[in-house]
Amino acid sequence: MISNEKDYPFEWKQFFKDIARGIGLALRNAAYEMVFALLLLVIGLIPVIGWFTSLTLFFISAYFYGFSFMDYSMERKRLGYKSSINFVRQHKGLAMGNGLIFALLLFIPKIGILLAAFTSLISVIAATLALERMNPDEELEKFKAIDNTDKEQNVLK
Repeated sequence: MISNEKDYPFEWKQFFKDIARGIGLALRNAAYEMVFALLLLVIGLIPVIGWFTSLTLFFISAYFYGFSFMDYSMERKRLGYKSSINFVRQHKGLAMGNGLIFALLLFIPKIGILLAAFTSLISVIAATLALERMNPDEELEKFKAIDNTDKEQNVLK
């Protein structure tokens, strides 16, 4: 059981903020992944170098899957858009490792999608546990400061 002795009460206002944040982050990540995929498609046309593009794209996809799995916990802790991005950049290995299992399961014919769907739940739990074990309050407060600085700068404009 995960227990950090904190209560996260439900608020409609925060709920809609979280939805907007989640959509924005998902669209941003999808755009980045698409740009990488198109770039790798072009690079894939180069002999010999093209052999490695599939593997590279696989790891890029695993990173973005892991990013999504980690973001549920970061959203719950009220990390902003930029803070989440910076946090995941600092912990690329955790994001990629978490998304790797999910990505590998998608290769299994016929039942891979079913297994991956179940594994996505486990991956979110694994990401939550990993974030809790790395002393998230101290670690995440550093990244929350980024969002606060951005808000202050917007007010000054």
